[in-house]
Amino acid sequence: MQTRCRFTLTLVLLAALAASCAAAGELRPLTLAEALETALEHNTSHALFLWEQDLAQRRAASRSSRRSRRSSIRRGCRTAPGRGPTVRCP
Repeated sequence: MQTRCRFTLTLVLLAALAASCAAAGELRPLTLAEALETALEHNTSHALFLWEQDLAQRRAASRSSRRSRRSSIRRGCRTAPGRGPTVRCP
């Protein structure tokens, strides 16, 4: 009885192993760059660092793309940034 259970269990495990290998399809080796990229993607702290770095670059790009124009007050009237006053005050 014990031998029959071991034989059956062995056959089931081999069938499961063969099915998983067949489902995996063709195996291809990973390059070092792909392996590092995959490992770092699954590292949450590194993913957070990359996200923060990307966000900082976007902020810097948006700051450099827009010019800072300050409004001013002349003769009691507020002037719009970069333009002259549209309404004259007495």
